Amino acid sequence: MEILEQPNLGRLETKPRNLLQIALMELMIGENRSDDEQFKWFNEYKEKVSDIIDAAGNEEIRNLAREGKYKEAAELVREKLINEDK
Repeated sequence: MEILEQPNLGRLETKPRNLLQIALMELMIGENRSDDEQFKWFNEYKEKVSDIIDAAGNEEIRNLAREGKYKEAAELVREKLINEDK
C-alpha cells in the first residue's frame, strides 16, 4: 500500500507568501523604493521572515495571508521582527 505524502500544513503557499512579503516590504521601507532597496531588504530579511511565517505558533499570520489580509499579516510579522531584535 502506498502512503501519500501529507502536505506541510504549517508552510504558507507561494502566492500568499510572496504577497505577504511585498506587503511587509512596503510597510518597512515604503512603496516608492528602488530596485536596490528591494534587493537589500530581501537579502537582509528573507530567512527571518520565512522562519516567522512558518513557525508553529504563527498560524494567525498564515491564516490572514490565506484570507488575503496581507497588511494585517505583515504587521504581525513586523512586530515579531522587532521583538526578535530586542
